[in-house]
Formats: sequence, structure tokens, C-alpha cells
Amino acid sequence: MVLGSDYDGTLCRDGRISEEDLAAIKRWREAGHLFGVISGRGYSSLYHEVAVRNRVPYDFLIGNNGCVLYDAAGNLLANMAGDGAVLVHIVPAIIEAGGFHACISLPEERIMVDYPGASDRGDVTRAIRPEEVGEIRRFNQIDTRLPSEKAAADFSAMVNRLYGDAITAYQNGTCVDMVPPGVSKPEGFAKYLELQGKEPGEGITIGDNYNDIGMLEVFGGYVVDTAAPEIKARVGRVCASIADLIEMKMGRA
Repeated sequence: MVLGSDYDGTLCRDGRISEEDLAAIKRWREAGHLFGVISGRGYSSLYHEVAVRNRVPYDFLIGNNGCVLYDAAGNLLANMAGDGAVLVHIVPAIIEAGGFHACISLPEERIMVDYPGASDRGDVTRAIRPEEVGEIRRFNQIDTRLPSEKAAADFSAMVNRLYGDAITAYQNGTCVDMVPPGVSKPEGFAKYLELQGKEPGEGITIGDNYNDIGMLEVFGGYVVDTAAPEIKARVGRVCASIADLIEMKMGRA
């Protein structure tokens, strides 16, 4: 089987990964199963968190909500980029909505749009002015953070209503991740399963937030018990942790 886990709020909770989850992942892989992380984070941030800071054993990383797929050796397996023309509409909308930042991700770089009031981001490779956004021809993701969850929900709905043919917005708490149409966490995970010669029924997922619901529904996944009540109610399958899920699937043997 192939287990795909969300990172923030699922694998990493309150800034740390439990020893129980690390031990369970090791046992899962030693039994011949595959494990990886599926996140809205870009690859460089995800790699640093998973491989460098926490030394999690893994087989794959799927970043930018399904846009980019990497194996454990750092090889880019798939890159699903969209037409950057839509960004000239999205960036002004972010600024007007009071977004704290507008960051554009590609496999090789993460670009910050520098506008008055934009928060400083330490995880970017370069900064551009708003008028330079039109020069970006392709994108994997553009993300922002809004003042409240309601503002994030309203902004996501607006983007999907006005620009849904060119970009898809996913709310994740107060954050909004926007990716090319047709790209999502379940699509990214399905692509990885296909590349590995696995059937969809061999995949299982675990998550905690709104942008995880799709992959949890498609792959019969589980939501962790710290998720919001409405997410737990929608998914219906709840477990305490990754270690708990692995125990359910493997037993203690």
C-alpha cells in the first residue's frame, strides 16, 4: 500500500512530529509499503521540513497541492504548471483583499510579489514588483494569507467564480493556495500511484484541513481527531494520528 499524509496539522502538529508517528512510518516502510507527504508547501520548504529538520523516512513528496511530484532522491517525477497570464488578475485581487503576501511557486524558485504592506518571506528566492507579474509565463501555485478564515473562504469563492477556468483556489484556514485548473492533492497522489504501477485502491490518505478533503474522499482516507468538527463530519473516518492509522492497517505485528 501507499500512504500519503498531509504535513501541517497532520504529520507535524504544534511544530513537531511525534516519536510514535516516526516509529510507525519506519515500520510501515520496512513492511514494504510506501510513505510520502502531500502538501500545499513548495518542494524546497517541504523537503527542508521532512528530510532535513525532522528526518522523516519517506518515498515521495508531492508539493503545491499536487503540482509537483518528487521521489526520495530529489528527482522531479511530474510538473503540472499552468498559464501565468491569470496572475495579472490574481495578484491585484490579493492586494485588494488585504492579503499578507503573494508568493508564486515554480519547481526551481519561489517568487514574492513586493507591494506595500506585504509581509517579508524568508523562504523566497527573489522578489518582483506587481507590474512585473505579467512576465511570469508559467506557475505551479500562488498563495496568500488573509486576515480571517471567512476572508479566506470569501476570497477563494471569488477566485473560483471569476477565474475558475484558469486557476483553482483552495482554502486552508486563513491561507489560500491557488493552482492550475484540474490540479489537486488527489490528482497528484493518483499520478504518483500511476507512476508506481499501483492501483487507486492501494492508496490511503490522511489529513486535517479543507484542502485535504478531496484526497480523503477519493482515497477513502482518514481525518485526524484534531480537525475541525465540520471536516470530521464530512469525511466520517477519524483516527488519532498517523501511528493510529498504521496500526489499524497493519496491526501490531
